[in-house]
Amino acid sequence: MVQLDFITSLVQDMKGPFFHTFSLGAIELGNGFGINTNILETNIINLSVVITVVIYAVGGALQELLENRKKVIFDSFNKAEEQFAKAQEALAEAQQAFNEAESKVQEIKTQGTTKIQQLKVALVEQTAQDADRLETSKETTLRLEQDRIKNALRRNLVVKAMTGASTKLEKALQDQGKQARVLETVIPTLSTAISDS
Repeated sequence: MVQLDFITSLVQDMKGPFFHTFSLGAIELGNGFGINTNILETNIINLSVVITVVIYAVGGALQELLENRKKVIFDSFNKAEEQFAKAQEALAEAQQAFNEAESKVQEIKTQGTTKIQQLKVALVEQTAQDADRLETSKETTLRLEQDRIKNALRRNLVVKAMTGASTKLEKALQDQGKQARVLETVIPTLSTAISDS
């Protein structure tokens, strides 16, 4: 045993009320590390009694607490599984709705393309028909205008011819008798010519 008197002297050298009333005395140190096999000194019996009492008294409560915790964990797990299943259903429904919407969009695109093609064909046909009608109308208008001009020219020619013939007849025929005979033969001829034009 080694005595540590220097600690005592150190403590005595310190000033203060605590250090004057307290004295360490001699401290003995062991010879090294070892296992104490004395059951009474190590309190193994006391510890085993305390542990047994704690396990007996607290064990039921601890087991109940663990069971409650286990139940809470299982309930949480079941709720999570239910929510996951609901989320999977919602995802499947959303996917189906998306697929239906995509199909509808594709159908609308196809219908739109078909409708555009039909409208394009109808517009081309309508334009061709309008062009034909305009061409026919133009030809008819030209023909009518030509006929009108021809008729006007014929009338003018007839009027000029009659005026010229009438003037020539008046000069050539001084005699009224001659004039009457000539007029009787010329007027029916002129009337026929006018009605033919």
